[in-house]
Amino acid sequence: MRNIFALFMTTVLAALLLVGCAAPAATGSSGDGSDYVNFRLLISDQPNAIDDFEELWVTISRIGLVPAADSNAGQNEIVLDPVLSVNLVELVDDNAVAAWEGYIPAGEYSKVFLYVDSVDGLLVGSDDPINIKLPSNKLQLDYNFAIEEGNGGRVTNFVYDITVIRAGNSGMYLLQPHLGQSGPDQRFREQVHTAKRVSVGGPPEWVASKAHGKPF
Repeated sequence: MRNIFALFMTTVLAALLLVGCAAPAATGSSGDGSDYVNFRLLISDQPNAIDDFEELWVTISRIGLVPAADSNAGQNEIVLDPVLSVNLVELVDDNAVAAWEGYIPAGEYSKVFLYVDSVDGLLVGSDDPINIKLPSNKLQLDYNFAIEEGNGGRVTNFVYDITVIRAGNSGMYLLQPHLGQSGPDQRFREQVHTAKRVSVGGPPEWVASKAHGKPF
């Protein structure tokens, strides 16, 4: 009887060890049952007027992908919950941070939208923040590209390059996508998420404490 009990306990312990050593679930699932990554969206900055800023935070709440006219893929919208804020000052030239990764249905796509909650900046030599307004609170990039099925295949690393420019001599600034440095075939140096580059859940505390400053 003791031998049977000992054998039973050995079997139970072995099963528990196997469960404890199981591999963790893959990250970036789209919620449609696919648990592998075939698409990654990275944010970068094309230097134009970025040298005017100590910090420039873009808060992104959603990502939209629109299929090409002859594609079987449907429109995809990714909700970032919590929202993600990125500091463009830290992402000039080839530097980029990942904003999202996961599974997107394979197919041809023609547009990528970034839905932006706010754009908050701090100019060099100033303690007063500015808030840059965007038409419809979104950035639209027209770019034809393909996403493959994945599952051991090619992962599409799509660089979404954003640039800030001066609006003539008005003292105002505009934010817009930069087509020439965007797309799945762009060279990039991926940067780790640090407090200087990324803020999860919204922009840094100084933005809220100074009530968004004046609109630009």
